[in-house]
Amino acid sequence: MTFSVYTNGRKLMSTKQAGGALGAINGIRFLSISWVVLGHSFSSDMNNLQNPTFMADFISNWTSMVLVNGLLSVDSFFTLSGLLVSYLFMREMKREKGRINWFMFYFHRFWRLTPAYMLVLFLDMSLLRYLGDGPFWSKEGLEPNCRENWWTNLLYINNVYKKRKMCFGWSWYLANDMQFYVVSPLLLVPLYFWKKIGLFVSFLALLGIWIVTGIISGHYELLPTFEYLFFFRAQQDKYFYEYYIVPWCRMGPYIVGIVTGYIIYKTDGKFKIPKGINMLVWTAIALTALLVVYGINGPVEGDDWGNGVNALYNAVHRSVWGMCVCWVIFACVTGNGGIVNDFLSWKLFVPLGKLSYCIYLTHLLVLEYYLLSMRQSMYATTLELTFLFLGTLMLSILVSIVASLAFEAPMMALEKVVFRRGKK
Repeated sequence: MTFSVYTNGRKLMSTKQAGGALGAINGIRFLSISWVVLGHSFSSDMNNLQNPTFMADFISNWTSMVLVNGLLSVDSFFTLSGLLVSYLFMREMKREKGRINWFMFYFHRFWRLTPAYMLVLFLDMSLLRYLGDGPFWSKEGLEPNCRENWWTNLLYINNVYKKRKMCFGWSWYLANDMQFYVVSPLLLVPLYFWKKIGLFVSFLALLGIWIVTGIISGHYELLPTFEYLFFFRAQQDKYFYEYYIVPWCRMGPYIVGIVTGYIIYKTDGKFKIPKGINMLVWTAIALTALLVVYGINGPVEGDDWGNGVNALYNAVHRSVWGMCVCWVIFACVTGNGGIVNDFLSWKLFVPLGKLSYCIYLTHLLVLEYYLLSMRQSMYATTLELTFLFLGTLMLSILVSIVASLAFEAPMMALEKVVFRRGKK
């Protein structure tokens, strides 16, 4: 039954949620993965265009900052991951009276991520290179580094070891997420047993991440901007490998999520805010989020801030974005979300939210397969890339349904059968 497409399909498409579920998270998941696909659709294969100056012209408009700063979509996922780990950990500790099965704590996470990840990677390495052709097609496959370095993905160290020859390039996110999860008890245990000490430890960890990130950014003189600008400035390599994919620069939003998950657990979803104050906080959060996303318009257009301000932005802006996401979740869970909660908790987002992991695994394979199968270079326009995004998103959803039913759902069901989770 664990491999039954019918049974797993019904579970996947079900819009029912368990008690205590944080409904707004489903909407944030799907909107965030859509933002990831949007960013990749507008940035992939930009070196192979009939009009290579398109991107320079595109980012000169301030409205494009939502794409230029699209990397924040990944920080939304780090925030959600930290929040859910903290919230579920606290509930489990309360149910088991301060005890937890540490083997299952780690095994469940490894088993949750790895089977679907490795099987998609396996098909990418072994099969995909035979499925296409054309002047841009590579007979070595989309990921030639995987032949030698696939094992670093299995161990979730590919973002720190042999990172310049990374297999499955976008899997750096999974390595970070697993590394954050491994060290999360250092924050979770103090929070559960000693609130003040736990909050102080979390603050110190966050402050440490900010300081380290600021030092690294200042040392390499990094710009506060998305990869698009680096096609025109020789910083892309240092930005990606020394700052963007390393855990000591990316854990800020995860820590913010951990603290928020603890707060939601302690309030039990019951925290009424006066209407006037609620509106004021929503306005402040919205303005802050807009400032984080659109505030880099000056540097993008060539009005440099200076190395110190760049380092400060790189150090804190991801954590600030995580705080904005956390407020949205907290407000929705506690009944202060209004129409935002109604939208994010829409039932359609429940199955789409479940698919977000498989969409992340497969969407670049879908996108690159199409781009490398083309018979001539693309003439890029905003409309052309918009259709590319919508087509990639829809096809990725369909491919992720297959991947979920074939790989993800059976393995999760097998875990329940073997360990009888939830049963005495």
